[in-house]
Amino acid sequence: MATKRSNHSLLLIFTVLVLLTALISIWDALRIRRLTFELAEQHAQSLAATIRHTIEASERSERAIRYAITDQLYSVAYLSKRLWTENVLRPEYLEALAIEGGVARITLLDRTCRVLSTNRPITITNVIKQLLTDTLLVENFSGEMTVGFHETSDSGEMSYSVAVSRANGGAVLVSIGADELVSFRRELGTGALLRSLSEQHDIAYAVLVGESGTLAATPDLPEWIGSKRDPFIGANSTPGGQFHKTPDGTLFNLRIPYDLHAGVDLRLGLRTDELSNIRKRSLIAIGIRSLLFVGLAVAILGYLLSRQNVRYLAEERQKILADITRLEADRAMKERLVAMGALAGGVAHEIRNPLNTVNMVTQRLKHEFDVKEDSAEYNSLLESMSSEIERIGRIIKDFLQFARPPKANKQVNDLKTVIDELGQSFSTQCSGTGKSFEMEGSILRPFLFDVDQIKQAVLNLLQNSLRALENIPNGNITLKYYSEANWVVIEVIDNGPGIANEDRGKVFDLYYTTHPEGTGIGLPLVHRIAVEHGGSVSLADNPEGGTIVRLELGMQ
Repeated sequence: MATKRSNHSLLLIFTVLVLLTALISIWDALRIRRLTFELAEQHAQSLAATIRHTIEASERSERAIRYAITDQLYSVAYLSKRLWTENVLRPEYLEALAIEGGVARITLLDRTCRVLSTNRPITITNVIKQLLTDTLLVENFSGEMTVGFHETSDSGEMSYSVAVSRANGGAVLVSIGADELVSFRRELGTGALLRSLSEQHDIAYAVLVGESGTLAATPDLPEWIGSKRDPFIGANSTPGGQFHKTPDGTLFNLRIPYDLHAGVDLRLGLRTDELSNIRKRSLIAIGIRSLLFVGLAVAILGYLLSRQNVRYLAEERQKILADITRLEADRAMKERLVAMGALAGGVAHEIRNPLNTVNMVTQRLKHEFDVKEDSAEYNSLLESMSSEIERIGRIIKDFLQFARPPKANKQVNDLKTVIDELGQSFSTQCSGTGKSFEMEGSILRPFLFDVDQIKQAVLNLLQNSLRALENIPNGNITLKYYSEANWVVIEVIDNGPGIANEDRGKVFDLYYTTHPEGTGIGLPLVHRIAVEHGGSVSLADNPEGGTIVRLELGMQ
């Protein structure tokens, strides 16, 4: 039983270790997932910061160039205005002034936006005309404005212009060719930067998105950007980073506000092939480690179980040998008791007849003869003879009962009811002698036994314990009954003087007794009843002093 409990403990420990291994593996997998996310987010945030800084630097450079060009144009415009106001600016001077000022075109306009003079032909579009008319070509108004980029000919030539007004309502429009500026924006602007990002393998896309739509993006922008399949559309529109399954595979998508322009977001999509490979290799390593640990645990468990089983088999072998020894002892005792019982039966039978004759003579002497002298002594002797004859008769009856016991009448009965009835009557007997009696028992299922024989066996054990407590002031007897596997166990426990070791091998011998009035038949009879019920009876020391008699019955 202890070995089985030990095996169960080993299995429990193994189960706990496997569960811990599984929990650790799950924790490692989640940690790797978190680290993968953090790496992807850090990379995406780093790229986003680089893009912002690069675009900001590009825009600052473009603004600086534009401001320098604008200042240059205004300088030429004010010089031209002054010369025009002083009436010293002739048409043939415009080309030289343009070359000297490093501009492409100087145009003099009246208040109706009609060209008065220019060094190169120019087409004043309705947009430019309306702009100049509303702002500069007003009489007695002095001001300036940056016209910006505009077409200056039918061929679509682009220029960048500024204008200053005259007091009489005219204006000077100074322009420079915008090809270099446009080329700068094309080569170093936001679009160029995003195009260069598309050449990096790990960047799937980069796009600037405003309220009006896409402002700039890498070439070959995925079609699902902005569609229902877009992970940042609808419920998932919250800024941040996350892995998403897209038509182009699993990407890490990052969306953050673009600080340089209000209402504009920067979105990046990073390919996760390398991170996925790292994650897969890590998960495979975790799986292999877990399998190796579980395999090692299984090997250790198998070794321990084999050791336990070997120990268990050794214990079972010892139990079997002990059972064989006990059975041989029981068989020898049974044969000895049978032989002694047969002898006792024969002797008792031979004694009974002459004893009856002696008893009859004693009765006649008592009732038919009248002794005139010493009658008191005569009657006393006759009473003593009758008493001893009755005692011998009881002994002979016990001998005959042991020698020729009735066949057990086994029926399905409730042992608890039988023990409770016997305990109630014995409790009254103990109270009369000043001894205490207790009962402890658990509910047992009904089984097959002879009620009278079991009552007799239990009562014999109780009477033996009560006789052992004659000289014990605080004598106590406890009757316990319970089930153990396929056995019913009845224990009678007392706190008497106990049984000496040298006497334990004799107590079940017929006629052996330590009590002056004992017959030496009680315990042998209990042994015979136990054997009749497929059980046994044994003795043990009570840890608190005294004896424990254990009666085992087979539960059929």
